[in-house]
Amino acid sequence: MVRGTGFFWAKANTLDGAAGAVLLDGIDGIAQFRGVNFDDPKPAANAKRWDSPEGASYFNFNLVAMDVSVDSWCEWGRNWSLRTPAKLIELLFEHLPKDRYVLASPTDAARRGTYGCFAARSREKTAEVYQHLRKKMLLVSLARGNIRVSPHLYNTERDIDRLISVVTP
Repeated sequence: MVRGTGFFWAKANTLDGAAGAVLLDGIDGIAQFRGVNFDDPKPAANAKRWDSPEGASYFNFNLVAMDVSVDSWCEWGRNWSLRTPAKLIELLFEHLPKDRYVLASPTDAARRGTYGCFAARSREKTAEVYQHLRKKMLLVSLARGNIRVSPHLYNTERDIDRLISVVTP
């Protein structure tokens, strides 16, 4: 079993259909241990069903980073982490030379995730551009013959400008 620390958001009416193992702490009524029906245990009615005990271990170090992450997320606003990558992909799509590259992701941001894909005019040239980007220390991926750019919270417009300068000789 892999353990870690994270968040899970769900509407209460969708919990019954959600998959996942129910551990001892997640059984309904576990607080009154003697009253639990262990022949037919029921999961807790809320997200507590996925709780698992964590003793003092190296997993607790996750809590330090998670604390800082939650503070940052609250400070920036809940949509910041979605807006920033989308804005950077818009910038990429706007400045990518259309005579050399084709967009492989929807241009409408509402129909696209927080990443964008493009390709050169041939599969061979796309692979060549990908290798060139990697040599220049630009972390992109090659997926289904397309170059995938996945900006994150730490990326800036300057990173996209650099990527454009590398693909535009």
